Amino acid sequence: GDSAVVDYILNIVNGNKITLSGAGAAFYAPTSANQALTSFTVLNQSNFTGSAISAAGNYVLMSDIDLSGSTFLKAYFDVKYTGKFHGLGHKISNLYINLLSGGSVGLFKELDSGSTVRDLGLDNFILQVSAAGNVAAPVYVRAGAIAGAIADANSSSIYLTGLWSTGLIYAKSNSYLDELSAGGLVGLQYGNHVVLWKSYSTVSIDN
Repeated sequence: GDSAVVDYILNIVNGNKITLSGAGAAFYAPTSANQALTSFTVLNQSNFTGSAISAAGNYVLMSDIDLSGSTFLKAYFDVKYTGKFHGLGHKISNLYINLLSGGSVGLFKELDSGSTVRDLGLDNFILQVSAAGNVAAPVYVRAGAIAGAIADANSSSIYLTGLWSTGLIYAKSNSYLDELSAGGLVGLQYGNHVVLWKSYSTVSIDN
């Protein structure tokens, strides 16, 4: 199969992408400055599942992903992610999440110190917030197509580059929805060391 060694720059506006093919497809990249090349786990349509990744793993998309026909009740990758995720210019389409309880939600639950997500599109991302609190237990929701929240960017920088998203975040009117933080890419950022570069969103937010 194909192999690739990077660093590389993709022009997402022009739709540039790198496609890996073959059963033995491999991808290597440095995971920090002046570091030796690291092998990334290759993800495709057949092995792209919510349980496919670990919080600190390094992953690369070899092709576009279509999640049509499925409804998810939490973040697709329900972890505080500290690894490196390279989309290679590919897109994940039709991720539909119906959030029934409070929390952080998106493709990733949260991004933590040291994480990188790059060269990735979320196309037709739909989030329905149906979380219902009560006077004794109000709920919070942090929602974004890439991640619900950036959890801690004080000890090591978080890099978000070459990202884009389209779709809708809809939050049902609820007097006990204690906090709603929503954004087209990330719902809430706390921490100072975040690099966001050459990224955009046209996600509509309706609450």
